[in-house]
Amino acid sequence: RSLESARLLNPARTPIVDSGFREAGISSPELITLRLNPQLWGFLARIAWCFGWSPNGESFRDARDRAVAAAERLQEHALRERSIILIGHRIFNMLLARELRRTGWHGPSWLAGGYWGASTFRCALD
Repeated sequence: RSLESARLLNPARTPIVDSGFREAGISSPELITLRLNPQLWGFLARIAWCFGWSPNGESFRDARDRAVAAAERLQEHALRERSIILIGHRIFNMLLARELRRTGWHGPSWLAGGYWGASTFRCALD
């Protein structure tokens, strides 16, 4: 979906694909017979993930560390290109935004939600 969005936003540019910006991996419950709707399962799995549960996915700590590295790469791109667009997914975008603000970038405390939600950050060196 991110590639399709990038092509829609600027068909003239070839998107840069970097797996370091992929969505945070989430574990899925196995062999649990409790029947819940998928949205509730997703919510409960994310909460458990934040508290360290990740038997078959990326840990919260690993995703946070990846956000630190991704923020550094994003800043390098921003300094070189002056203006960039990152198209990603909700949970990792939240981790990345937290790291950007921590390193001096200016942006909203809460990211825009929903499909095609957009938030703007400005590099501290601007």
